Order: sequence, then structure tokens, then C-alpha cells
Amino acid sequence: MAISATYRRTEAGGFTLLEVLVVLVILASLSGVAVPRLWSLYDSSRAATERDEVLDQIRGLAHQAWSQGEAITFSGWPNGEGAEHLALPEGWQVTSAQPLKFLASGVCLGGEVVLTRAERLYQYRLRAPYCEATDT
Repeated sequence: MAISATYRRTEAGGFTLLEVLVVLVILASLSGVAVPRLWSLYDSSRAATERDEVLDQIRGLAHQAWSQGEAITFSGWPNGEGAEHLALPEGWQVTSAQPLKFLASGVCLGGEVVLTRAERLYQYRLRAPYCEATDT
């Protein structure tokens, strides 16, 4: 004897309101956690890029001294000696306990600088003759 079974779907396909609400609550919870972290990641990435730009400009003072044929002394930015040679991003400050000297030959004599942005401090030792920056 042959047995036949058929299945007839009597209700319309789709999701119930409860299922949709549960998914929306889960998505809202995840975005509430993820979005602030994304902003933090963006800010730290931007600060790192700007910090590298500041260091590049300080290293570039050696080339400026060479191309102008005269030594440059730099003691800080925005109000220190030699500050007119730099154009740093907004919100940055550079301080140096001892003025940095860049000879007309393009040689950097080295020194230490502190870069400040908001409450964050970055301390670097600049090594002669190329002003290679290393963390202190």
C-alpha cells in the first residue's frame, strides 16, 4: 500500500514582528558598542599620522638649513626660536629642553623633543646626523 504525504503551507512566508524586534535590539546593542570604538580608532589613527608629519617637518629642518646655506636653531613651536620654519597641524606643540641645531651642511646635531597634542605627550630623542627619532 502506497503512502503519500503532502505538506501544504497555509501561512504566508516571512518573519514575525517579535523576530524582527529581537534582531533590531541585537543590532542596536552591537552598534552602541562598536561606534564609540570606531571613533576612538579614527582619532588615534589621525593623531599618529599627524605625529609622523610633525617629526617629518622637524627632520626636514636639516634640509632647509642645507638649501638656505645657513644654520637653523629650533627651540619649539609655536612660539620658540625657528618656529617660522614649520607649519604644524592644529593643536600640536613642540618643546625642547635644549635648542636643536641644524647646520648649513644639512647635519642635525640631535637632541630631545616633546610633542604635545591635547593631553597626550610624545617624547623623542633625535639622533645625529639625520635626526632619526626614537622613543625615550
